[in-house]
Amino acid sequence: MNTRNHFSMTLPVILTEQAKAKRIAKMELDKVMVKNGPEVIAKLHNVKPVMFGKLSIDSKITKKNHVKTLIHKNVNNYQVAPNSSFNFLASDSSNQLGAGKYTIDMHLQSGKRKWHLVKDFTITAKQGVPLTKRTGWLGISMVMWIVILILVIIIVGLVVVIVRQKQNLKTKNK
Repeated sequence: MNTRNHFSMTLPVILTEQAKAKRIAKMELDKVMVKNGPEVIAKLHNVKPVMFGKLSIDSKITKKNHVKTLIHKNVNNYQVAPNSSFNFLASDSSNQLGAGKYTIDMHLQSGKRKWHLVKDFTITAKQGVPLTKRTGWLGISMVMWIVILILVIIIVGLVVVIVRQKQNLKTKNK
């Protein structure tokens, strides 16, 4: 038994008309999106035609106008393409943020390049409650109630079919 791994890699080539072109990179924090859960996603944008790597991102989420860090995330070795955008998941599943106003503070570094990005965002009451925590009757989620109801219908249907089969066998045997 033989296996072969194939891979490909693309390396960009930057052509300029200037003898010594300035390679100034610039990162921007376009927006902060909040999805149910809540997941806080920061959309970062490289607005210059410069590629760079070994990007470290240190993000902190705090209540607006407070100092205490609620969520801290640190990542390393990101690669950023020229004129590109990417979504950075700033929160994790263990930290639950409620409704309110928050600030995301990000420190980015790639070699000697450094950026400090800050943006305020709001989590609504609907976004602040995770989907798995939304409860219905007796504290059980609505999805679980639907699954339980479907299972009960299937079981009742099977019992009815079995009882009818037994009755048909008894009538045929008599």
